[in-house]
Amino acid sequence: MRTTSLLLALLLGSFFVVYSNEIQDLGESEVFLTNEDSSFAPQVVIFKDAWEGKAISLGEVLSSHGSIQSDRQGGLGSFERISIRGASANGIKVFIDGIELVDPGGGAVNLGSIDLALIEKIEVYKGYVPAFLGGNGIGGAIHLISKKRVNTGGDLQLFYGSHRYQGASFSLFYPLSPFIRASSSVSYRYCDNDYEFLNRNGTEYNTEDDFLEKRKNAWYRSFSGTHSLYKTHSNSLFSTITLRHESEKGGNPGKESNQTEVAGFDRDFGFLYYALEGDWRQNYTFQVSLSGQIEKSMAHFYYPLDKIGFPHPHFMQYGAIHYFLEPKINLERLQSKSSSWKAGVHISSRIEELQKRDNNQILSAYDWRLNRSTLSFVPYYSIQASSFLNIQTEASLQAFKNKNTGGVSYLPIQNDTIDASSSFYLLHSERLALHLGEPKHLLQGLVSLGHYFREPQLMQLYGVYRNTLPNHHLKAETGITAELGFDFKSPSQKSKVSLQYFETHQKNGVYWLSNHSFSKAYNLNRSRVRGVEASLQSQVFSFLHTRLQSTFQNALDQSSQPIYQNKRLPDQAFRSHFAEFTVSFPYQIEWAFQMEFRGHFFKDRANLQKIPAQAIYHSHWSLGLFNKSKLYFSIQNLGDSDYQNIYSAFPLPGRTYSLSFVHPISFSQNPIP
Repeated sequence: MRTTSLLLALLLGSFFVVYSNEIQDLGESEVFLTNEDSSFAPQVVIFKDAWEGKAISLGEVLSSHGSIQSDRQGGLGSFERISIRGASANGIKVFIDGIELVDPGGGAVNLGSIDLALIEKIEVYKGYVPAFLGGNGIGGAIHLISKKRVNTGGDLQLFYGSHRYQGASFSLFYPLSPFIRASSSVSYRYCDNDYEFLNRNGTEYNTEDDFLEKRKNAWYRSFSGTHSLYKTHSNSLFSTITLRHESEKGGNPGKESNQTEVAGFDRDFGFLYYALEGDWRQNYTFQVSLSGQIEKSMAHFYYPLDKIGFPHPHFMQYGAIHYFLEPKINLERLQSKSSSWKAGVHISSRIEELQKRDNNQILSAYDWRLNRSTLSFVPYYSIQASSFLNIQTEASLQAFKNKNTGGVSYLPIQNDTIDASSSFYLLHSERLALHLGEPKHLLQGLVSLGHYFREPQLMQLYGVYRNTLPNHHLKAETGITAELGFDFKSPSQKSKVSLQYFETHQKNGVYWLSNHSFSKAYNLNRSRVRGVEASLQSQVFSFLHTRLQSTFQNALDQSSQPIYQNKRLPDQAFRSHFAEFTVSFPYQIEWAFQMEFRGHFFKDRANLQKIPAQAIYHSHWSLGLFNKSKLYFSIQNLGDSDYQNIYSAFPLPGRTYSLSFVHPISFSQNPIP
């Protein structure tokens, strides 16, 4: 209650200075809430200043904004996911440079594996997905833009911190000729993750036998890079070719008293992309692209297998190889001085295959193969009906053809088989949005209504991993989303207040349910989410920048089963707040203080496993050096708050420290030969 009162006081205090003419220019903020005449406009854009030098994860960056909550299962590199406006992580699409990331295992994308050192900015779409990203998604989309489209130069970053956290990244952008530009970014991260935690000795409710212990076998290492060539052609066309690669490996520490010794995982990812874009006739633009991807992953089993051993190491591991090939076409008719409308179409097709990684025919290993073919057609239209009203509409029609070729498992007594099967989905989505107010108006508004879907993942349909069961009758998720929002700027345009009401009605949500050692995907009947999010950005004084976020939401399970009806959805807190104050001192010294609060929530659908509310504080210092270099010192979780409770499967680190150095690279003269 005291935390909420403090936030309300800060919010009101900052709001009273909105009309002051003494407020200084905000400059380039790390967050812009946009309401432009574009079908592609994100609600939030986060620039690299939000995470540079702070040793924080992608989920932590995103959860500092309204209606976004994050969940993490350990230290650096551990599994991390988010929810947006009550939508589960599976319903949120994640993209890097327009290419969707998919978890082949049938779960959410692991945000903890994404290295922010290679990212320039993040676009956040809440409750909808724009046409150029496929035009469909119940929870919205996270679009990561890599470091490539910047001026000549680059940067060098070095990191060191608690639990032997260390890392380095290097980015360079270099013109090879008047018509060709190259960019290359590489990054390395490592951490022991051997933080201390309270081991409850397998007796969660008995505190007498608890003891402190260090996390074992939780180390993590990753190496990643993005390399691009850009060429301007003589006929005003522009082409891009990009190679992205990731390689990560780490221990799989298990749960508390069942910590493992050798269990682990490794993942390799490769991606190649080519695009040709330019103008076509008058007022038309186009882009034609082709992308291909291969991802290999392997996991090693938990305790007790790694302690008692097995004569065949293959018994202890499972994995998959995921391939896809995707051509795309984007064609857009731009708005001109003589016309008030614009329109476009996004067409794409994807062929993907998922197969087991180990090709050896060994005991109790299925030789399975899954296929999916997808065809998408997404038209959109926008018209400036008047000087203060812009109408946008888009639709998506997608067809999915899935196939399981079957497989055989060779056992000592008999053989087991996976039956071959197939399925077909034809799904559609629509959205209508009204933007009120001109870009320079002090008050702007947004009203939107959409219908969306999410197709079941291959692993959810066919369950070919060990201890997973198929569900051939799994239905696609569908949902209706609505939003009403306002943005208000001060007359001096130095502060902004934003307020949004959102509502989502979802049907047939897909959830993994576990019984002992087996898991199976099921459809949840219905759910409803209603909420309000508010934010304020203000430069109260020339040396002080304030950012406040608050979200209140009621996410209810409306299942027909009495035990779940009108219970809160798992992992959805009723309220969450974030406050950040950045103070600039002389001699290029800057200090940022952050407070994040998340109210209590439940880990289960029956609302029996209650996670208490928690407030966490962070402090970040930066010092400007010569040649625009910067030195950063950060303290995460100042109060060493306990992340653990009796319902937490994985303990998280407490207070951590990090030291970072960022040095920009520039050329004194034009390096073009």
